[in-house]
Amino acid sequence: MAGKIFVNYRRDDVPGDARGVCDGLAQKFGRACLFMDVDNLLVGQRFDVELAKALDACDVLIAVLGPRWMDLLRARQGGSERDYVREEIAAALKRGIVVIPVRVGRDGAMPALPRAEDLPEDIRELVLYQKIDVAHERFRRDIAELTRGIVDVRKARVAGTAKGGGRGWVAGLVALGLVVLGAGSYLAAHFVGVAVPWPPKADKVETIETVLQSPTNLPPGTVKLTREALLRFTPTALDGYVSALTEKGDAILAGYGINANAMRLCHFLAQMSHESAGFSLTTENLNYSSRALRQVWPQWFPTEEAAKPYVNNPEKLANFVYGGRMGNINPGDGFLYRGRGLIQFAGRTTYRDIGQRLGVDLEGQPDLAADPTIAFRAAAEFWKSRGGSMNSLADANDIEHITKLIKGDFYGLDDRRARFGKCWSIWGSGKSPSAD
Repeated sequence: MAGKIFVNYRRDDVPGDARGVCDGLAQKFGRACLFMDVDNLLVGQRFDVELAKALDACDVLIAVLGPRWMDLLRARQGGSERDYVREEIAAALKRGIVVIPVRVGRDGAMPALPRAEDLPEDIRELVLYQKIDVAHERFRRDIAELTRGIVDVRKARVAGTAKGGGRGWVAGLVALGLVVLGAGSYLAAHFVGVAVPWPPKADKVETIETVLQSPTNLPPGTVKLTREALLRFTPTALDGYVSALTEKGDAILAGYGINANAMRLCHFLAQMSHESAGFSLTTENLNYSSRALRQVWPQWFPTEEAAKPYVNNPEKLANFVYGGRMGNINPGDGFLYRGRGLIQFAGRTTYRDIGQRLGVDLEGQPDLAADPTIAFRAAAEFWKSRGGSMNSLADANDIEHITKLIKGDFYGLDDRRARFGKCWSIWGSGKSPSAD
């Protein structure tokens, strides 16, 4: 039975890219089969002990390398601070598990690989292992290739063609090279630096899309979405949202545990449909009347006179109510980073954070947040990011607390309750529980 996949990275280097790699692999292998410190370490645990335990349970280590990786290694060597990243890689090399160096960054501007002479002796063999690049511009394709590589090298090991030993990853690649290319051509190409597809591609390449649509990846008891059921819930839904939710939604939601039961799914859909006006909005509608302005933002518009200049003036309104906060530091940021997607999140900081988690440059290209597929993934990531307790709150049927974490207040609570009730009539079982 395969172990877990350990994501090794430096928090001061590329935490967002590491998150994207982890989430991309979770779509195939399941989140329970991934270990990333920020997801798995609990308050009060000794992280050195827990990291060692986690590594013992893993058969693959992903070493995420960004532009500052080498500089941070040197800084740790010259200081008194313990370097857990180095220790994790050294332990993996010693145990002979699969080690995969993954460079992350923009296509054509990847960080340089470390040189053997620049590495400490205990991780010097890292440079011998075949790396793979995950570029922002081709994220899905590269993650699909990485996923396939992990599957293939695991199969090779189980079949006995790649024994563990002290060079586990090299052994796995040698086995694959013998089968597909012939040992001489593969190893010669690798060691002289010629680009060789990793792992060698078969006739049919599995993509992220085919992985997400595969029902075999869904845990037992998953509550599934269908086009017919979704349109019964919200007939106004845009076709792009319906397609994103029904074609890929089951696997994506399963990766976050959102559709593990009807209670979670109904609370998630109720909140998302409220925020996006029944899945009919891709970008925040800021054409407000004076009355609506005073109702939604009473702290900003206490009187009709104060609201008047902003009536039906979306750009001026967004720059006023969102400017100077939520990471919006430049003129025009309020409108640039206005609400988008299913959850209608706003603010430069949130765009940056969610984008890093997804491996998508939402800060640099905020309009991407309105793309239905990205919007759906972003909504699931946003749900997870709200204190890590949304699923537990949904299990407890605590709609007030969920709303407060999403909105910051209880605005629209009655509508959210009504939407939950309609959700339950479609995906729930038995009498609708009262959404407290």
